[in-house]
Amino acid sequence: MKRLALSLVSIAFISILAIGATSAYFSDQSTAAGNTFAAGRIDLDLNGKDSLTHAYSVNGIAPGAWDYAGQVVLKNDGSVDGRAWLEIKNVKTNGNGALGNLVKASFQENVSPWTRFGGDNSVKASQNIKVDLFDLKAGASMPLVVYAVWPNGTPATDNPAQGEITTFVVVFHLDQKMH
Repeated sequence: MKRLALSLVSIAFISILAIGATSAYFSDQSTAAGNTFAAGRIDLDLNGKDSLTHAYSVNGIAPGAWDYAGQVVLKNDGSVDGRAWLEIKNVKTNGNGALGNLVKASFQENVSPWTRFGGDNSVKASQNIKVDLFDLKAGASMPLVVYAVWPNGTPATDNPAQGEITTFVVVFHLDQKMH
């Protein structure tokens, strides 16, 4: 029995040597020089400038009005597609402050299909809230119109805002669009 086991081990060892001696393994390597990796960039321009804020002033508005407050052009001057959004900051109203609690800011793409954003709350209540806008491909631009909207209320709520002026700043953002 011991002899049989020794014979089997010897045959296995010789077989392994024979297989190893007859098999081939090829290997090669080379170096590729001059490769460059460049990161993309996000760069939002507002009206052709690197500024990301725009100030608005609402005055002379009346209940029930949709008043044009201005237009900005957002441009993705980078090399990476992005998602635009905005937030309202620094709302100030002279007088008793009623107008800031009544007027709303509505943002609208100034191209068909004229999609609107925001305008659900007063500018005062909208401070520091992210308003999602649209995708902005690298190199693309989008004109955005801003309207001041004063919904009809009652004399009790509307009259205290007579003669007031509300100012606010809109900060525009562009984040990398995740694919």
